[in-house]
Amino acid sequence: MVRWLIILVLLGGTLPTAHASAPSEPNNYCHSPESWAEWEELLAQHPHDRGLQTLHALRLGICLKVDRGEITLDDGTALFEEARTALMAQQQEAKRKATLRGKPTF
Repeated sequence: MVRWLIILVLLGGTLPTAHASAPSEPNNYCHSPESWAEWEELLAQHPHDRGLQTLHALRLGICLKVDRGEITLDDGTALFEEARTALMAQQQEAKRKATLRGKPTF
């Protein structure tokens, strides 16, 4: 479980994001080979992790929609962050419940 939360936090740096190095140039991680390589490495390390697979599928779809001009980069970033935050909250709640039941979480 802790490993899962670490992965989600690390993914914060590999999102399609609109934070900018210069105000007029958004940083689009959808076009970053390094960002995609990080995702591929995480997926290779955790191939059966449904949460990670879900976020990856969402990222693929968001990047496609941003590239097609169907949604803005800012909207895509917000969608991904909302999903990532919700998934983190679910994982934390599951950990809390497991701890209350006396079951270890990993």
